[in-house]
Amino acid sequence: MHYLWFGRHALPIFITRTGKRVEVLNRGCPNIHAGPDVFNAKVKIDDIIWAGNVEFHKYARDWYAHKHNLDKSYNSVILHVVLYDNGVVYRNNGSEIDQIKIGYTDIQKNIFCNMPQQNGINIDCVFRLKNRTDETVNNWLDGLLVRRLKRKIQQIDELMHSNDKRWDITMYVMLLRAFGFSVNSDAFQMLAQSLPYKALLKHRDHIHQLEALLLGQASMIGSPVDKYSTILEREYGMLSNKYQLKPVAPNMFKHLRMRPYNFPEIRLVQFAQIIAKDDKLFSYITKSVELKQLRQLFSCDVSDYWHTHYRLGVESSYSEKRLSIKSIDTIIINTIVPFMYYYGIEYDNNAICNNAIALLRSIPAEVNRITKYYKQHGYVINNAARSQALIELYNQFCVLKQCGRCCAYQSVYSRYSSL
Repeated sequence: MHYLWFGRHALPIFITRTGKRVEVLNRGCPNIHAGPDVFNAKVKIDDIIWAGNVEFHKYARDWYAHKHNLDKSYNSVILHVVLYDNGVVYRNNGSEIDQIKIGYTDIQKNIFCNMPQQNGINIDCVFRLKNRTDETVNNWLDGLLVRRLKRKIQQIDELMHSNDKRWDITMYVMLLRAFGFSVNSDAFQMLAQSLPYKALLKHRDHIHQLEALLLGQASMIGSPVDKYSTILEREYGMLSNKYQLKPVAPNMFKHLRMRPYNFPEIRLVQFAQIIAKDDKLFSYITKSVELKQLRQLFSCDVSDYWHTHYRLGVESSYSEKRLSIKSIDTIIINTIVPFMYYYGIEYDNNAICNNAIALLRSIPAEVNRITKYYKQHGYVINNAARSQALIELYNQFCVLKQCGRCCAYQSVYSRYSSL
């Protein structure tokens, strides 16, 4: 089903079991953690556009066999995709989920079953592209980096318009989303959109109030179990009443299969330190800034209580909890650089755009399953600019079998076609 859905081997138009027309606008991204199978999809059902999560099942009734009807985290599912439709399904809140049946041909099944796999990745021309210095290929990869940046800034542009084109507020939302990293990014964005930036700025001189706002708005304070949680509960009660805040549902935040250092509580108190340290985060986007400066900005330790806690009321051995260099670089790659590039485009400032790309070239290459695959086949990936380009190549061309549109493949194939 992942092959059919993400490989675009199924038609983008479907009809639900109740006769509604479904058009897939954005297929989202696969989720390897707890929760729905697909995150951040966008579909048009009749005349309404929905953004949210998608769940796959072989049989429709598997929804109940897996007890998704009892799990509030599945209330965000906007579409149920099945191979066999054997019943209607409902969310935990009682609402019916639109459901489509995805089909496939015997030819598609045979192609999938005979595809060679290596750690889930297979690129037909990987050996031919190895260590190429061909100018066409290198220019193509540079172009893919720009293409990837432009795709990323589409999300920033949407946020800008929803925030009345306020750069500082949009930056705040994107940055807090980044602190959720891949697992909790959506939940952290919802948190940011429910907690006014100006409220945090007004209390940036009182770290316990910042933590109360962030943790309380994330429904992580609960019933007080020690002195500090009592302080946070009292502060959040006062501040939530002052700003008329409605907290985000606690089931939005994930802890499963996660190291304690990456718990959402720790990420939120780290973010509180960033707000306390500098109230002009957006200013770093509008000027020429070096990697060293940004790493210093995000290198903040947590407050004393959190040195011996990963969650409120649960004591642990002492440990500093600064963001690692790798985590900081991830935030710079996926948030700061795209935001900087977007700002440069909006104000027709090539210097800022070039600075954004220069930042990527000063950051070590990312380490993930895609870059590991290329390195295993002898590729030299010197920096994040090249790793981002190769990720774009893999996701947008290799996975989708768009070899005919790939300049790198065409360049190499034309050279070696006689062998």
